Amino acid sequence: MNFFFLRFTIFLTVLLLSFSGCSSSDGTGRTIRYDIEQGVSNLDPQFATDETARMIISNTFEGLFRLLPDGSVQPALAKNYTVSDDGLVYTFQLREDAFWSAPDKEHPSEPVTAHDFVFAFRRLFQPDTASPFASSLLSISNAEEILNGTAPVSSLGVEALDAGTVRISLKERETMLPSLLANTYAMPCREAFFNSTRGRYGLSASTLIFNGPFKIQNWDNESAISLRKNSVYYGSVIPFGVTFSIPSAIAKTAEANFVSDPIQRFLNGTTDACKIDYELTGQVEQSGGTITSFEDTVWVLALNNDPNQARRFSSLDIRQAVAFAVDRSLFAGELPENMSVTSTLIPPAIPSNGRSFREIAGNAAPLTYSPDLARRAYRKGMDDLQADSLAFGQILICDDPAQSMVAGYLQRTLQQYLASPIGITTLSREELMQRVRSGDYAAAVIPLTADHASPDAIFSYFRSDSFNNFTSFQNSRFDNLLQSLSGASAQEQEEIFSQAEQLLLTECPVIPLFYETSYYGAAEGVSGIDFAPFLSGMRFENARKTS
Repeated sequence: MNFFFLRFTIFLTVLLLSFSGCSSSDGTGRTIRYDIEQGVSNLDPQFATDETARMIISNTFEGLFRLLPDGSVQPALAKNYTVSDDGLVYTFQLREDAFWSAPDKEHPSEPVTAHDFVFAFRRLFQPDTASPFASSLLSISNAEEILNGTAPVSSLGVEALDAGTVRISLKERETMLPSLLANTYAMPCREAFFNSTRGRYGLSASTLIFNGPFKIQNWDNESAISLRKNSVYYGSVIPFGVTFSIPSAIAKTAEANFVSDPIQRFLNGTTDACKIDYELTGQVEQSGGTITSFEDTVWVLALNNDPNQARRFSSLDIRQAVAFAVDRSLFAGELPENMSVTSTLIPPAIPSNGRSFREIAGNAAPLTYSPDLARRAYRKGMDDLQADSLAFGQILICDDPAQSMVAGYLQRTLQQYLASPIGITTLSREELMQRVRSGDYAAAVIPLTADHASPDAIFSYFRSDSFNNFTSFQNSRFDNLLQSLSGASAQEQEEIFSQAEQLLLTECPVIPLFYETSYYGAAEGVSGIDFAPFLSGMRFENARKTS
């Protein structure tokens, strides 16, 4: 049967079935309400870096693979695929029932084709406008050469063998390719529609088409972003839609009694799910709600390695002196119950080959608290810098009681062992991260989280070529270790990950302080929201609401 005729027949069937759905007592057909902190400026899958934007993209687009809550992946638009014996060629057969939403009433829905993936991947590697995620897929043939301007973008190792077959050729084995292809930046993009937006692709609902479970019905950063079930999506979508309200924006013009705190809005029944503070988890459970938790965040003392910004921390000895001076026992007993001290970097929620990486690597660290070694390393570093004294500067922290408490202990011990005055500057979390991302800091206590289910997601903060490398850490041994992941077996990958973590713990671009557990609450009668400990992992297509 002709490929496009088969797709058109399936499309009509899916469309007719979509009209039969309605709200019922089993919780189907309802609208799920979820608050977000602020609006989004860009929903272009190849370029959006904002956490909320990527969460919305993961619910409105679909790629070759889908990320599951446990960190594993399963085929999505890839009906099936094969891998060559040498592991360098992946060939994907696409589903025949995958369609793009119609851009308007005058234009019909179009099938998702192999060409949509070719165009999307070429967009990642345009030399003049490369995606911030391009470094994640440098294992694709000619990707690096294209970025360097020594090969045309048409030579990228992503090809459409026909409308329903995508072939990805690699320059080296990449056993994590399915996980990488489940990320938002690997979503397809329809070239004809992209060109019709005249440079505004992803900047409004009218300059996007969708192939995922939902489509954007309304995008208003002053009130809410509304998703509705995508009638041409091939799979089952249980809710009618999802409303992402923006209470901080609504509050600007609302009446004085408007409740803008997301947690209070959840507790009073205004929303159906919410990220919850640990102290309120008992209240949620008492009200009949459910809690999902992940120990998914590591808080670190980040040291700016850029010699032009913070020359003192370009010295390995000075960084190690700081690491030796950190006495975690001082604050271990004072942390809230959702936090626990650590001297290792990868949070327990991050898996490697199906189990927690911490179970594999253990909890030993090469540098532990030692005042004597702190003083020795400090003196050696000062000699190397040819300096008589060290101006440590300010430690930036966010306005949180736990951060203030930990920073106070850091200030005390570092001043004691490094003989340097140290200040503390408290900022909002948004201001803190903005300063860190721009490199405008010497030291800062910040959180690190993963955007996919692998230790490499944390290690990506320290790759020399990573746009997330806010510490300006440059280490060829570390880069080479991560590069050697390509072609490694599962067991070899675990060993490489362990070596990479130990190298970072020795080189000290950041110093781990404590892990934090994240909690998500779902109201009574709400089920099926797939929470996951990764930036774009929250999905709503299976959500039900019976009350």
